[in-house]
Amino acid sequence: FIPYFIDLMKILHAPNNKKYNKGFSNSFVITHAINSEGAYNHKDSEIIIKAIESLKKKGLKINFKFFVGSNHETILKEIAKSDLHIDQMKIGWYVTISAEAMALGTPSACYIRPDLEKYSKNLPIIRLNKSNITQTIENLILDNDKRKNISQKGIAYAKETHNGPVIAKKLLK
Repeated sequence: FIPYFIDLMKILHAPNNKKYNKGFSNSFVITHAINSEGAYNHKDSEIIIKAIESLKKKGLKINFKFFVGSNHETILKEIAKSDLHIDQMKIGWYVTISAEAMALGTPSACYIRPDLEKYSKNLPIIRLNKSNITQTIENLILDNDKRKNISQKGIAYAKETHNGPVIAKKLLK
């Protein structure tokens, strides 16, 4: 298993002033990004949208930022300011943007297939699936301490796992 490479030098210098907002009293920002309209089904974006709509009906103040085909730098700036990044609900593993979100200190969430858990080695990604997505997001919105903890673990994981020299050593082996 060779992890995704992310440019930590660029990402770790991004401004990051996390406030850890709560969704009842403050607007809780959730980001989700796809590279094109055609990728809408690839990431099962509809499941994410429905979960967020359900939580808004419960009175949670969620600012959902859904990017379609947007500039990568713009998306990263928004993820850096967000409270949660949700990636995909279908393929069963995280991709580069989730690793970038972790490096930015933004908790990242997606679906991880059970048979791939053996490769996760303390992967600090919030596990979502079709049956738990709404409740899991609600719990995260209400638990600042949990998000802070995941944020810190994500930064450390990105540095240890997605750093160029670490990946180069694995490739040489």
